[in-house]
Amino acid sequence: MNKPNSRGLPTVGALPKVGAVEAEAQAKRILIVEDEGITAMQIKGLLLEFGYDIAAIVAKGEDAVKKALETIPDLVLMDIRLAGEMNGIEAAKLIREALDVPVIYLSANADTDTLEQAKITQPYGYLVKPCNAPALNAAIVTSLYRHEAEKKRMEELEKAALLDHLTGLPNRRHLDMKLAALFEEMRRHNSTFGLLFLDVDHFKQINDAYGHHTGDSVLKMIGSKLKNNMRAYDFAGRWGGEEFVTVINHANEKQLSAVAEKFRTLVENSSLNTNGQPVKVTVTIGATLATASDTIESLLERADRNLYRGKTCGRNRVIFEGAHV
Repeated sequence: MNKPNSRGLPTVGALPKVGAVEAEAQAKRILIVEDEGITAMQIKGLLLEFGYDIAAIVAKGEDAVKKALETIPDLVLMDIRLAGEMNGIEAAKLIREALDVPVIYLSANADTDTLEQAKITQPYGYLVKPCNAPALNAAIVTSLYRHEAEKKRMEELEKAALLDHLTGLPNRRHLDMKLAALFEEMRRHNSTFGLLFLDVDHFKQINDAYGHHTGDSVLKMIGSKLKNNMRAYDFAGRWGGEEFVTVINHANEKQLSAVAEKFRTLVENSSLNTNGQPVKVTVTIGATLATASDTIESLLERADRNLYRGKTCGRNRVIFEGAHV
């Protein structure tokens, strides 16, 4: 039988080990919102025994919102019925709108209508007061675990939305975001950058002759060549189809031309083995430097014009502002 402590509550040693609470609890801070002083102190004592830190203890909804914004807790224990102008549901709604933090409701006798209203705040759980120590422990551990899993899932989805699934490079949406940030930096700090627009030569013929699987392998090979042969502060992405965009930071005309020629040569000297037969490809590159008067659209249009000139001049070459490098 579990031995009670001085407050008549089970000790931590007697609690079930739900997840790795002992290993993770130290860094977690919990905001207690409870208008019954004795209950608030009992919950505080349990949380300290579990190994959590107390962000704050407040009794009113308005104070809960204020303290949540000040302390940024990892979890909120919210009395669903609070005395005063703002109840627990309203406070939780404001907190959840401002912060990505899980909320667990505490209630002595919440009716069905109240619980239904509480759903709008997407709570992570409900606990009946007085809180049973093992139930409180389990609710907190599972809520923190679920919240962390949801965050990781969202990060994975956001990452997937910004990456090209074939090459693993930034996709067009991601490139647009990066270019917008570079233009902002250029206008603030008078920095400069160059842009390379690459297109695989005769890509349709490769697909027709060897199949789309080989075409995909060609795109992956080129993406790998770009990614593995640039400086840490430069970046490349797949614009779409057989087109790639590479951004070279802090570059002048000579430096940009040299990098473009290096990429062109790397692709030209590479090959794939398809059924014992080497498949070689080339790229044509349009190069240009960004100016203070540029927009993303005007920069890309100029690079695309240079790329088109390269195509009409015989392909497998770099064109910088209309001049053959």
